[in-house]
Amino acid sequence: MEKESVSLFHRLDNSNLTAHIAQLLRKMPRESISLENEEPILLTIMKKEGPTVFTHPFINEWTVNSQLFGGFLSAFNSFSGEFFSTSVDRAKFGEYTLLMYSLSPFILCYVIKGNSYVAQKRLELFAETIQQYSDLWEDILQTARVNNTIQLDQFPRLKDLINEIFEEYSIGEFITLQ
Repeated sequence: MEKESVSLFHRLDNSNLTAHIAQLLRKMPRESISLENEEPILLTIMKKEGPTVFTHPFINEWTVNSQLFGGFLSAFNSFSGEFFSTSVDRAKFGEYTLLMYSLSPFILCYVIKGNSYVAQKRLELFAETIQQYSDLWEDILQTARVNNTIQLDQFPRLKDLINEIFEEYSIGEFITLQ
């Protein structure tokens, strides 16, 4: 693995650190685990070029122009690729953390407050799971191809996945899934 072209996140991911941490946490008494659930703010699926395909705010107070936000993320990611030869996988803006995950032809972005370790794992699980449901994945791809946006009420399986992964699993339950 060439060090210059691989992000720290991917190096850690390849080192099986996640498995080791999960194993250690499973052995610890639940009351001694000090991790807290992150506060989910926003989940976005956007094309790599910037247009937003799906936006799901977890809190009502979060109002943002999804296309402007997608354009910002795309520009930020392009800038990172151009100058640092790698895409952005996380960025911190005050109390908010943006976690980004490349899922060709999309970029997923999960905005949170709080701990990012489990939040990153949730985002990865979400990416893996939507691809496993081939009918859902094809519907998402088709919606993006015709430049439409995904309406959650038209994709009940997507709504269920978001609920399960981002809202229902506590850290303890999430770690035991790993």
